[in-house]
Amino acid sequence: MTLRNRGNVETLLPGRPRTLEEALTHPFEPLSIHRPMTLFPTALGLQPERRQLPSDDFLANLLTGRRSYLAFVRRGFGRDFKNFENYALQRVRTTAAVHDRLVKAVAGEPAVLELLAGLLRSGVLGKQMAGLTKAGEGFVYQLMLALSSGSCKCTNCGNEMVSRPETWWQDQGCALGEAEYRFVDRVLYDVLAAVAIPLVFESGWAGLHAAAKSLAELCESGSHPFKHWLTRVRQAYRAKDLRKACTNER
Repeated sequence: MTLRNRGNVETLLPGRPRTLEEALTHPFEPLSIHRPMTLFPTALGLQPERRQLPSDDFLANLLTGRRSYLAFVRRGFGRDFKNFENYALQRVRTTAAVHDRLVKAVAGEPAVLELLAGLLRSGVLGKQMAGLTKAGEGFVYQLMLALSSGSCKCTNCGNEMVSRPETWWQDQGCALGEAEYRFVDRVLYDVLAAVAIPLVFESGWAGLHAAAKSLAELCESGSHPFKHWLTRVRQAYRAKDLRKACTNER
């Protein structure tokens, strides 16, 4: 039984067995930012000079490109989202044609439609999606930690690149706290997993080649993977250097 929900952190009754979702979830640490974020001002839900947990919707934004889980559902149903709401909340009678379109929007699975409708009706659709997403991300993150727990020295400087990231961060010009650089590393782990997973499950050679090429480019000699990733971010925003990327200048 949950006593009080605080976003990413839950207070549980002593001795209560954890669910599989709770066991897989790896809670984020409270973070602090020094100034308002320019490029993604609302992505983390953080206020300057206040140590807070990142918003639950942060993962929805990271994984789906949408501002919230409900926005992702809305995108899935498209023009029929209002029909989905009416069906779930039983506001009006749903015609057979509309019902068929709603089932088609969830990959032809009536059980999935009923599950989503029931969650929306009870007012916990966003919360349930957030819980499942956090469990999935926590599992992937812990898997990536295990896979990268050995020695992996950079050919450029000789330092440990993955298992000793604090060595690299301490030498950088940007002063990030431990929780903050661990958060950045964690997001990079998630991005790396998203690139690496197609190497295992992609059936098409074109997708397999693209995933392998993208992963290999991060590991090219001459700079750390972090540097290559920051270069990609800078190029995506067409900024001349990282300073201009931070200030959103081109």
